[in-house]
Amino acid sequence: MGRATRPAWEAGFSLLEVMVALAVVAISFLALFELRNLDIGRTMFSGHVTTATLLAQERLAALELSGRLGTGEWSGVFPGYEKFAWKAQVRPTTLAFVREVRLLVFWAEGRRTEQVELITYVFEER
Repeated sequence: MGRATRPAWEAGFSLLEVMVALAVVAISFLALFELRNLDIGRTMFSGHVTTATLLAQERLAALELSGRLGTGEWSGVFPGYEKFAWKAQVRPTTLAFVREVRLLVFWAEGRRTEQVELITYVFEER
């Protein structure tokens, strides 16, 4: 029994088939790289939000422990974290012995400015 032989033009892939396969692989890799870059950006943003929240809690604790919470507004930069700036506002409330403390921590994230705001109420000692 003889083996059937194929003509030479049916023996392999055509150049067009190879080019289409390479184009599909290239587009898939581009999509994967874009997802990786998006993931890195979101991970960095999440780290900045966590850092800003912890810095805001530290600044609120320092304000509360200072014992001098007159009404007013203060701002500054965190030592060691110069990328993050803060602004604090202390305002009176309807109760004479309670103050509202708003602390805003902001930083540059690309071309936009992001922020975290914490609000607490502090009782004055009598």
